[in-house]
Amino acid sequence: MKVSLILLLAVALVTGCATGSHVITGTVRPPVVAQQVKLYDKAPEKFEVIGFVNANYDGNGQSAMDAVVLELKKQAGAIGANGVLVGQTSQTAHTASAGYAAGGALGGILFSASQGGSTTVSGQAIYVP
Repeated sequence: MKVSLILLLAVALVTGCATGSHVITGTVRPPVVAQQVKLYDKAPEKFEVIGFVNANYDGNGQSAMDAVVLELKKQAGAIGANGVLVGQTSQTAHTASAGYAAGGALGGILFSASQGGSTTVSGQAIYVP
């Protein structure tokens, strides 16, 4: 029982979901669904800045990047942006662990788990006519 509780707590520590935020600096427009928000690596010819968006995920790799990009698009779409001019991206490594030791004739039980890092993407939420 205690081992499964520790395992559950360890899994909760090393997994997460994407979170995000936005700061409005321009005119808010009607919401746009995330799937209609386009990412730009360089500025389009004409656009209007609506605000700044940021997304984070506790983990790294391709699945983490996919989750962060989706959250970034959701944040932009919430303020009416149909595009994100991507700024900074980063992936950092860290380790999380949980342990449990039980004494007895056979010694103890030790459990540890590790998860690699966090992923962050930020950019400008823009409206492209």
